[in-house]
Amino acid sequence: SFDNNLIAYLLIATVLLCFFLPMLTEDQFPFFRDAFNYYYFFVQFLNKSIQQGEYPFWNPHLYTGIAQWQLPDPNVIYPFNLLFLILPFHKAISWIIVIHHIIAAFGMFQWLKHHKFTNEINILFSLVFSLSGYMLSLHNNHGFMLACAWFPWCMVAFDSLLEQPCLKHVTHLAAFGGIHLLCGRPDITYYFFIYVFVYFLFYLSLHRKNWGKL
Repeated sequence: SFDNNLIAYLLIATVLLCFFLPMLTEDQFPFFRDAFNYYYFFVQFLNKSIQQGEYPFWNPHLYTGIAQWQLPDPNVIYPFNLLFLILPFHKAISWIIVIHHIIAAFGMFQWLKHHKFTNEINILFSLVFSLSGYMLSLHNNHGFMLACAWFPWCMVAFDSLLEQPCLKHVTHLAAFGGIHLLCGRPDITYYFFIYVFVYFLFYLSLHRKNWGKL
């Protein structure tokens, strides 16, 4: 029911916010490796360009100049990267990380719910996925983590499309796939589509009677 789902979402969000509270309130953020050596300087350039009323098409400070807007990571048009424009770098990256842990957990909850597991199982494994070693180990290279966070949402859309092919589900899959690509790691999106293809073949092997509908 709606009330049960709302309680589950609130519980998941509360657990994750408590877990990451020091990152949000005490400036304990993952400022190492790529977060410092790569993201920080690109974000500073993007902020400076936009503050001067310029779209960051070209970055003259690297090599003899590079097309900044073509770099997949950090992606200029990824919606959550707008936080870099309104918050200090360390606050923005902390909030982006925490928000995507919540997105990942909610997405896994929806995917498990779609496969009709119990709410207790859904909540438990949503938190397991969100706080998995892969997610936590990539705070310093958050493009990977952002892409991983949208994975279960893409699978919810894909499963819905398999079960009921229609324009609405095609649109949902295209939207989530587009967001996945905007996270800045096209290589991860490439592997995702390989996974989806294998998943599709497995689905066909289990539902041969539905081949005509597909």
